[in-house]
Amino acid sequence: MLKITSLEPAAGGVLLKLEGRLVGPWVPILRQVAENELSRDRGVAFDVSELSFVDRTGEELLRELIGRRVRLERPSGFVRELLSPNGGPR
Repeated sequence: MLKITSLEPAAGGVLLKLEGRLVGPWVPILRQVAENELSRDRGVAFDVSELSFVDRTGEELLRELIGRRVRLERPSGFVRELLSPNGGPR
């Protein structure tokens, strides 16, 4: 399960908190949420401090979104290692 909560708006953008597992059926849902926010031409940030697991498709989505200037705030050690240049499964 993945819970997505809108937090206090970031200056000129939106901050969404992700909690739980970014896996399987939740990946396209997060993609749609991100697309909706990015289409509003404002900054988008995800608080990922409460992500407990990310599967390969979730990792690919996060990497794609980072490339599109989505910021990941408060990454746990797990998420930081997963998305580091030398971390995570390939």
